[in-house]
Amino acid sequence: MEAFKGKMKLILLSICLIGMVNSTIVFTGTYQSGQGGIVVYNLTETGTLTPLGVAASNSPSYLALHPNGKFLYATNEGDDGDFQSFSIDATNGLTSLNTVSSMGSYPAHLFVHPSGKWLLGTNYNTGNFLVYSLGSDGKIATDPTENVTPGSATEGHAHQIFTAPNGEIVGVDLGTNKVFFWTFNVDTGKLNLVRTITLPSGAGPRHAVYGKNTFYVLGEKGKAVYTYRIETDGSYTFVNSITTLPSNPPSTIASAELRISPNGKFLYATNRYGAYQSTANNGDIAMFSISSSTGELTSLGNVDSKGSWPRGMNIDPTGKWVLVGNQFGNNVAVFEVGSDGKLTYRRQVTTNTPVDFTFLSVASPSTSSYSSSLSSSS
Repeated sequence: MEAFKGKMKLILLSICLIGMVNSTIVFTGTYQSGQGGIVVYNLTETGTLTPLGVAASNSPSYLALHPNGKFLYATNEGDDGDFQSFSIDATNGLTSLNTVSSMGSYPAHLFVHPSGKWLLGTNYNTGNFLVYSLGSDGKIATDPTENVTPGSATEGHAHQIFTAPNGEIVGVDLGTNKVFFWTFNVDTGKLNLVRTITLPSGAGPRHAVYGKNTFYVLGEKGKAVYTYRIETDGSYTFVNSITTLPSNPPSTIASAELRISPNGKFLYATNRYGAYQSTANNGDIAMFSISSSTGELTSLGNVDSKGSWPRGMNIDPTGKWVLVGNQFGNNVAVFEVGSDGKLTYRRQVTTNTPVDFTFLSVASPSTSSYSSSLSSSS
């Protein structure tokens, strides 16, 4: 990966956004490499994706935006993984700042702490969770302040790390079937393990989200969403589980992404059909409504993902559009969210191995510009 650790040579494409107000920039994480990498789009109010360019990066499969909107961070997924930082500006678009070792194998997730001072990350193959300090210039410190493996170095598959509403750090470990919770010292970047949830046997937790006094965990292996109630003392009580599977599901299926709508009323999970790299069948998106009183889920059915292996998915800040990354279908499918929470397919764009989506809302004047690095590979 040494070629990606130096300063990247960028071909810049300046896109004029004429008369567009309140537009949204979409940074798309992929498994591209070489001159491919982070694909950038503009998402219009009507759900149209307009390509702006590509920033070179090596398998940037997951992305995280800094709270100030000036910096973007990417996992470089591989045997010797990295975390990469970029600056974002209207003149030069995405410019690589630095790349540091993820201190493990196949980094799967990263998250910027709300303080903007720390980058949190995971390595899937080595099961470790990490904390790096961030400079005011957006660069990632070379050495992490924390590198913990609370589960098992041989069995652990650290899949997600993020901040809970109470400020604790949440770590989801598929391999050990556990979710870990740490208190976090925002001044020193140190973690202190305070509780652990063990999911029902065979769940394989992959991703989790918070609702109102509820915690939802998606089981990749269990093909279900597991609901926990958050008690007044901060403990978690298991409530129930609900399948993500459609009627008459295929024999091989694995759940992947979990997202909650901005208004907290709906929950969505993706299912991947077939073995790895299979393109024989499309996947689907399981849709749920959320009880405003209990937080319990009710199925709204499943909708075809319009491509194979929907690994990633995200909801735009308005809550109106859901973008689905069909990894082996090589397309991004756009769905509109109805008032009842059900998804309606609207369109798609061709993109090689799309995975993750991060949004940057731009309050554009009548004439503004956005520049991004350009590659012919998208």
